[in-house]
Amino acid sequence: DREVAARPQPAAGSGGPATPSTTLAALREAIETSAGVVITYVDDAGVRSERTVEPLVVEGGRLIARDRAAEMDRAFAVHRIVGVRPHDASVG
Repeated sequence: DREVAARPQPAAGSGGPATPSTTLAALREAIETSAGVVITYVDDAGVRSERTVEPLVVEGGRLIARDRAAEMDRAFAVHRIVGVRPHDASVG
């Protein structure tokens, strides 16, 4: 169900539902500290996926990040990011 898939998930360290401000704060912190994060992203078809990325910049409503799986820089619409959590490098 697309509606269920699009429900916000907790953002990094927020302890509650992700909001645009907590998502942006988590992404900006990752940029400042050069930390990898796992984003939960809902595409335009309502399909939820997780991506391990290295955030580079947030501008114009987009996150530009190095997508580790694709080994390339990608743009993600910030409003489609429903969760951000730190990447645990020991997991993979």
